[in-house]
Amino acid sequence: MKTWIKAYKASTWKTYRVVIFVVYPLVLLTYRFICIAAMILNSGDSEVSPYLTFALLEGFGFLIIFLFETISDIYIFPGIYAKDTGFAAIPRTSLRGKEVMVGALKGNRTRSILVTAIYFASALIGPALASEDDLWKYIFLALGILVVTFASVQAAVFWLRHVTNMSMTGFPLMVVYLAAMLAIAGLTYLIATRLETDGWMISLAVAAILILFQAFARANIRKAESRYDAGFAAEEEA
Repeated sequence: MKTWIKAYKASTWKTYRVVIFVVYPLVLLTYRFICIAAMILNSGDSEVSPYLTFALLEGFGFLIIFLFETISDIYIFPGIYAKDTGFAAIPRTSLRGKEVMVGALKGNRTRSILVTAIYFASALIGPALASEDDLWKYIFLALGILVVTFASVQAAVFWLRHVTNMSMTGFPLMVVYLAAMLAIAGLTYLIATRLETDGWMISLAVAAILILFQAFARANIRKAESRYDAGFAAEEEA
């Protein structure tokens, strides 16, 4: 992992680092405070469902992460292996070029996972401070949205990097976002109504989404490796 982090740092530039390490965390932190305040302020209102409030707030949090991770990856991150942006010249001339470029992608993926996991772990602060009953429902929903976020970001990144052109960015983002929101809505309903009787089914659904994330994450790296090999071979032939 240390090598990935070094490669990631070496492959990013100032604009990206300011956005992803300063602006992005500040946006998430600010929104988390808003979520906590909303949960506490609505805790005594019998007309407002705290669980649905939580689901709506965390669903919007998913949107923030989804947009930041995917758009920054293709437009601000160096665009390694993007379908129509080509390859950096220096890594292609180095014997360790493939190791560095793939390491950069793995480092970026590690950062994305850590930030997303910390953000959704902090989601439980609101219900806990508001002394909400059935805290397990909130835990399951936060976990469910977490794995949906993991899977949707990797799916969108794969589509943007390796399948479509940058001029078509909006289409994959819209399709993946709608699929993710349907998944979140389904998990919200199941957890609210059937957690006590069919908790095993919900756990299987979460596990299936996690497996989907792992499949897309592995595909991203493998496709990157094969694309690098193809580019390197073409450079040698030229």
